Amino acid sequence: MTMARARWAPATATLTLAAAVLGLLLAEAAPPTAFGAEVDDAACFPCHNNPKWRMEFTLPSGETLSLYFDKDKLRGSVHGALHCVDCHTDKLSGFPHDKLPEGWDRRDLTLNLSTTCQRCHPQAHRAIAESVHYGALAEGNRAAPACTDCHGAHDVQPVDQARAALVQRCGGCHQDIYDAYARSIHGVAVLQRGSPDAATCADCHGSHKVRNPQATEFRARSPWICARCHANEAMMSKYGLSADVFRTYLADFHGATVALFRERPSGRLDAAVCYDCHGSHSIVTVDAVTSPVSTENLLKTCQRCHPGTTSNFTGAWLGHHRPSPRRFPAVYYARLAYKVLIPGVIAFFIIVITWDMVHGIVQRMRSPRLERARIKEEEP
Repeated sequence: MTMARARWAPATATLTLAAAVLGLLLAEAAPPTAFGAEVDDAACFPCHNNPKWRMEFTLPSGETLSLYFDKDKLRGSVHGALHCVDCHTDKLSGFPHDKLPEGWDRRDLTLNLSTTCQRCHPQAHRAIAESVHYGALAEGNRAAPACTDCHGAHDVQPVDQARAALVQRCGGCHQDIYDAYARSIHGVAVLQRGSPDAATCADCHGSHKVRNPQATEFRARSPWICARCHANEAMMSKYGLSADVFRTYLADFHGATVALFRERPSGRLDAAVCYDCHGSHSIVTVDAVTSPVSTENLLKTCQRCHPGTTSNFTGAWLGHHRPSPRRFPAVYYARLAYKVLIPGVIAFFIIVITWDMVHGIVQRMRSPRLERARIKEEEP
């Protein structure tokens, strides 16, 4: 390990130091040994899992990288059954370890090691290749996230048990958005209460195949993203929320327009989607003072797209509620009347037209007989 330098804890015994130095000298003299998948991790642990012998590595860039890791965290992760060399291949697969390329820094090492993930996760890698993160990386933005930036390295946890941690990881790059989300109804539920249902970044934006949220395609798809939770009757009933919001949205002009656009996309999509009215990362309850759709703020929200509208405009809106005898009874009974009247009128005219057609057919069938009888009576 030619570029390694050891930092020794004061309590380390002289014997340990002598053994380590001897090992390094022997390693320098011996030819490199290739590791295989059959190598036991015990070959790695004496150096890299020794809390008293915390090695650091000086990268070609001059940065210092700790080579210590916690074995217990690795064994408690989703990769606990893997061997070290299953991930640490290529430049790190032999001993003494090969030197890194000239000029490499910590980020180069992270990006290089992340490519090994695709060997076990090819589907996720293909999805990442279509994401905005990968696009940024391909354009030279080295700050774009790699696998370990989001999932961690030796302590990878199941994603359904690390919801809050993954949101915080997103906040490492998207701090302003994270701050807004942390104050929202979704953020409070996830970060403070550990909710398994409230939306996280990945629930709305996806995890590996993250698309551009400013693209028209995302805008047109966004109501269906919200519907995954808000049209789920079982989930909404847990929180006393209505699951009719999506159904009623599609029934009004906005939703019908968006649905038609998804079937035949063309041009711009100006019809309102969920986040135009409710907000995106900073969503609060509809009755909160700061809510864009609260009674006090709804008119201003509508005026963004409908300038000059008055309170009559918002007063005529039913919200995301189905009319009932208790809520909007006039609309409910008017719809009920139409449900009875329209089929009744259609049925009445069907009967009248059918009766007229039958009567005409009968008359035409009787006409020849009547004509023959009349002629016979007129004969001398």
